[in-house]
Amino acid sequence: MKDIFTRGKWVTLFGIFAYLAKEGDNAVVGKIINSAALGIYQMGYKISTLVITEITEVASKVTFPIFVRLCDDPRRLFAAYFKSTGVIIFATICIGIPLILFTKPIVLIALGDKWLAVVPVVKILTVYGIIRAISGYAATLFLAVQKQNYAAFMTITRFFGLAIVVVPLTYRYGIIGTGYSALISVAVELPVVLYFLYKIFHDKQTLQKG
Repeated sequence: MKDIFTRGKWVTLFGIFAYLAKEGDNAVVGKIINSAALGIYQMGYKISTLVITEITEVASKVTFPIFVRLCDDPRRLFAAYFKSTGVIIFATICIGIPLILFTKPIVLIALGDKWLAVVPVVKILTVYGIIRAISGYAATLFLAVQKQNYAAFMTITRFFGLAIVVVPLTYRYGIIGTGYSALISVAVELPVVLYFLYKIFHDKQTLQKG
Protein backbone atom coordinates (compact mmCIF):
# COMPACT_ATOMS: atom_id res chain seq x y z
CA MET A 1 0.00 0.00 0.00
CA LYS A 2 2.86 2.36 0.78
CA ASP A 3 4.45 1.68 -2.63
CA ILE A 4 1.12 2.26 -4.40
CA PHE A 5 0.55 5.52 -2.52
CA THR A 6 4.08 6.77 -3.23
CA ARG A 7 3.88 6.08 -6.95
CA GLY A 8 0.28 7.26 -7.14
CA LYS A 9 1.28 10.56 -5.55
CA TRP A 10 3.72 11.30 -8.37
CA VAL A 11 1.25 10.26 -11.07
CA THR A 12 -1.33 12.59 -9.52
CA LEU A 13 1.14 15.47 -9.46
CA PHE A 14 2.08 14.71 -13.06
CA GLY A 15 -1.58 14.94 -14.10
CA ILE A 16 -2.27 18.13 -12.14
CA PHE A 17 0.74 20.07 -13.37
CA ALA A 18 0.33 18.80 -16.94
CA TYR A 19 -3.18 20.25 -16.89
CA LEU A 20 -2.03 23.55 -15.35
CA ALA A 21 0.82 23.89 -17.84
CA LYS A 22 -1.58 23.22 -20.72
CA GLU A 23 -4.41 25.51 -19.59
CA GLY A 24 -2.51 28.23 -17.72
CA ASP A 25 -1.87 30.36 -20.79
CA ASN A 26 -5.57 30.23 -21.76
CA ALA A 27 -6.56 31.45 -18.30
CA VAL A 28 -4.13 34.36 -18.49
CA VAL A 29 -5.32 35.45 -21.95
CA GLY A 30 -8.96 35.36 -20.85
CA LYS A 31 -8.18 37.31 -17.67
CA ILE A 32 -5.74 39.91 -18.97
CA ILE A 33 -7.05 40.57 -22.49
CA ASN A 34 -10.59 39.42 -23.37
CA SER A 35 -12.68 36.49 -24.59
CA ALA A 36 -12.18 37.42 -28.26
CA ALA A 37 -8.39 37.19 -27.88
CA LEU A 38 -8.85 33.91 -26.02
CA GLY A 39 -10.85 32.50 -28.94
CA ILE A 40 -8.11 33.48 -31.40
CA TYR A 41 -5.40 32.01 -29.17
CA GLN A 42 -7.27 28.74 -28.65
CA MET A 43 -7.88 28.38 -32.38
CA GLY A 44 -4.20 28.98 -33.03
CA TYR A 45 -3.32 26.35 -30.44
CA LYS A 46 -5.66 23.79 -32.01
CA ILE A 47 -4.35 24.36 -35.53
CA SER A 48 -0.70 24.22 -34.55
CA THR A 49 -0.72 21.31 -32.11
CA LEU A 50 -3.63 19.01 -32.98
CA VAL A 51 -1.91 16.70 -35.48
CA ILE A 52 1.48 16.93 -33.76
CA THR A 53 0.16 15.95 -30.33
CA GLU A 54 -1.96 13.19 -31.85
CA ILE A 55 1.21 11.61 -33.26
CA THR A 56 2.80 11.58 -29.81
CA GLU A 57 -0.31 10.19 -28.11
CA VAL A 58 -0.60 7.32 -30.59
CA ALA A 59 3.12 6.57 -30.32
CA SER A 60 2.91 6.60 -26.52
CA LYS A 61 0.04 4.09 -26.45
CA VAL A 62 1.85 1.77 -28.85
CA THR A 63 5.31 1.91 -27.28
CA PHE A 64 4.46 1.98 -23.56
CA PRO A 65 3.97 -1.83 -23.24
CA ILE A 66 7.14 -2.36 -25.29
CA PHE A 67 9.16 -0.17 -22.93
CA VAL A 68 7.74 -2.06 -19.94
CA ARG A 69 8.85 -5.39 -21.39
CA LEU A 70 12.35 -4.05 -22.17
CA CYS A 71 12.97 -2.55 -18.71
CA ASP A 72 15.56 -5.19 -17.84
CA ASP A 73 17.41 -4.87 -21.15
CA PRO A 74 19.00 -1.38 -21.25
CA ARG A 75 20.46 -1.72 -24.75
CA ARG A 76 17.18 -2.75 -26.37
CA LEU A 77 15.26 -0.18 -24.32
CA PHE A 78 17.69 2.54 -25.41
CA ALA A 79 17.37 1.49 -29.06
CA ALA A 80 13.57 1.26 -28.91
CA TYR A 81 13.18 4.66 -27.29
CA PHE A 82 15.50 6.56 -29.58
CA LYS A 83 14.26 4.89 -32.75
CA SER A 84 10.67 5.75 -31.87
CA THR A 85 11.72 9.28 -30.88
CA GLY A 86 13.41 9.63 -34.27
CA VAL A 87 10.15 8.71 -36.00
CA ILE A 88 8.28 11.30 -33.92
CA ILE A 89 10.85 14.00 -34.70
CA PHE A 90 10.66 13.24 -38.41
CA ALA A 91 6.85 13.19 -38.48
CA THR A 92 6.38 16.36 -36.43
CA ILE A 93 8.94 18.31 -38.45
CA CYS A 94 7.34 17.18 -41.72
CA ILE A 95 4.01 18.51 -40.47
CA GLY A 96 5.36 21.54 -38.63
CA ILE A 97 7.60 23.11 -41.28
CA PRO A 98 4.86 23.45 -43.96
CA LEU A 99 2.54 24.83 -41.27
CA ILE A 100 5.11 27.48 -40.34
CA LEU A 101 5.99 28.37 -43.94
CA PHE A 102 2.44 28.43 -45.31
CA THR A 103 0.45 29.53 -42.27
CA LYS A 104 -1.49 32.28 -44.00
CA PRO A 105 -2.73 30.20 -46.98
CA ILE A 106 -3.67 27.34 -44.65
CA VAL A 107 -5.64 29.67 -42.38
CA LEU A 108 -7.37 31.30 -45.35
CA ILE A 109 -8.38 27.92 -46.79
CA ALA A 110 -9.39 26.33 -43.49
CA LEU A 111 -10.95 29.29 -41.64
CA GLY A 112 -11.29 32.29 -43.94
CA ASP A 113 -9.91 35.82 -43.82
CA LYS A 114 -11.70 36.64 -40.54
CA TRP A 115 -9.14 34.50 -38.72
CA LEU A 116 -5.97 36.05 -40.14
CA ALA A 117 -5.11 37.42 -36.68
CA VAL A 118 -4.28 33.84 -35.70
CA VAL A 119 -1.38 33.54 -38.19
CA PRO A 120 1.54 34.80 -35.99
CA VAL A 121 0.26 32.75 -33.05
CA VAL A 122 0.14 29.58 -35.15
CA LYS A 123 3.76 30.05 -36.23
CA ILE A 124 4.95 30.33 -32.62
CA LEU A 125 2.79 27.52 -31.27
CA THR A 126 3.81 25.16 -34.07
CA VAL A 127 7.40 25.37 -32.83
CA TYR A 128 6.03 24.83 -29.33
CA GLY A 129 4.09 21.78 -30.56
CA ILE A 130 7.15 20.20 -32.17
CA ILE A 131 9.29 20.58 -29.04
CA ARG A 132 6.41 19.51 -26.80
CA ALA A 133 5.81 16.37 -28.86
CA ILE A 134 9.46 15.36 -28.52
CA SER A 135 9.92 16.22 -24.83
CA GLY A 136 6.46 15.03 -23.79
CA TYR A 137 7.08 11.60 -25.28
CA ALA A 138 9.77 11.04 -22.64
CA ALA A 139 7.01 10.77 -20.01
CA THR A 140 6.02 7.46 -21.60
CA LEU A 141 9.46 6.05 -20.88
CA PHE A 142 9.56 7.50 -17.36
CA LEU A 143 6.25 5.87 -16.46
CA ALA A 144 7.26 2.58 -18.10
CA VAL A 145 10.45 2.30 -16.01
CA GLN A 146 8.58 3.32 -12.83
CA LYS A 147 10.12 6.78 -12.60
CA GLN A 148 6.85 8.58 -12.01
CA ASN A 149 8.71 11.29 -10.11
CA TYR A 150 10.67 12.17 -13.26
CA ALA A 151 7.42 12.63 -15.21
CA ALA A 152 6.08 14.82 -12.41
CA PHE A 153 9.21 16.96 -12.20
CA MET A 154 9.28 17.62 -15.94
CA THR A 155 5.70 18.92 -15.92
CA ILE A 156 6.30 20.94 -12.75
CA THR A 157 9.28 22.57 -14.48
CA ARG A 158 7.18 23.38 -17.54
CA PHE A 159 4.42 24.86 -15.39
CA PHE A 160 6.75 27.14 -13.45
CA GLY A 161 8.54 28.12 -16.66
CA LEU A 162 5.16 29.23 -18.00
CA ALA A 163 4.00 30.83 -14.75
CA ILE A 164 7.07 33.09 -14.46
CA VAL A 165 6.82 34.65 -17.94
CA VAL A 166 3.23 34.37 -19.14
CA VAL A 167 1.77 37.40 -17.33
CA PRO A 168 4.48 39.97 -18.23
CA LEU A 169 4.74 38.76 -21.83
CA THR A 170 0.96 38.76 -22.29
CA TYR A 171 0.69 42.29 -20.86
CA ARG A 172 3.45 43.52 -23.16
CA TYR A 173 2.79 41.66 -26.43
CA GLY A 174 -0.75 40.29 -26.18
CA ILE A 175 -1.46 36.76 -27.43
CA ILE A 176 1.84 36.69 -29.30
CA GLY A 177 3.57 37.11 -25.94
CA THR A 178 1.41 34.32 -24.55
CA GLY A 179 2.56 32.07 -27.38
CA TYR A 180 6.18 32.89 -26.62
CA SER A 181 5.62 32.09 -22.94
CA ALA A 182 4.35 28.62 -23.92
CA LEU A 183 7.43 28.16 -26.11
CA ILE A 184 9.71 29.24 -23.24
CA SER A 185 8.04 26.72 -20.92
CA VAL A 186 8.92 23.74 -23.15
CA ALA A 187 12.41 25.15 -23.77
CA VAL A 188 12.93 25.14 -19.99
CA GLU A 189 11.49 21.63 -19.68
CA LEU A 190 13.72 20.08 -22.37
CA PRO A 191 17.06 20.13 -20.44
CA VAL A 192 15.31 18.50 -17.46
CA VAL A 193 13.99 15.75 -19.74
CA LEU A 194 17.43 15.17 -21.26
CA TYR A 195 19.01 14.96 -17.81
CA PHE A 196 16.47 12.35 -16.65
CA LEU A 197 16.94 10.33 -19.84
CA TYR A 198 20.69 10.29 -19.28
CA LYS A 199 20.17 9.29 -15.66
CA ILE A 200 17.85 6.39 -16.56
CA PHE A 201 20.09 4.86 -19.20
CA HIS A 202 23.31 5.51 -17.28
CA ASP A 203 21.92 3.92 -14.10
CA LYS A 204 20.51 0.91 -15.95
CA GLN A 205 23.77 0.25 -17.77
CA THR A 206 25.72 0.63 -14.52
CA LEU A 207 23.41 -1.84 -12.73
CA GLN A 208 23.68 -4.35 -15.58
CA LYS A 209 27.47 -4.20 -15.57
CA GLY A 210 27.48 -4.58 -11.80
